[in-house]
Amino acid sequence: MSKTFGWKTQFDKGMDGETLFQSIYTGQSLTKSETREYDFDREDGKRVELKTDSYDIDKTKNFFIERWSVFEKKKSGSIWQSIDKADVFIYFFSKNKVWFEFPDIVALVVAVEDYVAEHEVPLVFVQNKGYNGAGYRIPRSVLAHLCKEGRCELEN
Repeated sequence: MSKTFGWKTQFDKGMDGETLFQSIYTGQSLTKSETREYDFDREDGKRVELKTDSYDIDKTKNFFIERWSVFEKKKSGSIWQSIDKADVFIYFFSKNKVWFEFPDIVALVVAVEDYVAEHEVPLVFVQNKGYNGAGYRIPRSVLAHLCKEGRCELEN
């Protein structure tokens, strides 16, 4: 039996992830963006898009990269949605307080598209109430050269 997600539930999880991430991110201070085009402004002027995943990092070797936030309307999601709106993409495993920071979204998009094409990676559909999202399971090892990993130094 597949689990169906509602937009509000997904939105609330994302907002909780943003609050947690903002409190533990090391390096530079983050200010919540005044627009919904991206999530944070960093003190160096970079615009940051955050993807929060509540899945346990120890139970998967993959990133889930959403290709379509609304498959039926071909509404781009994740990195494709952020490519011209943000400068930095961060994938955050909130349960483990571990994140992967990608400073070049264009290079990330190219790497994902190349991997998907070369390995014929199928779309994975995520059923939501009234629409479907769709994305790819991409091994973290495939994208490791494009990012740096961060971990919360606080105890869980």
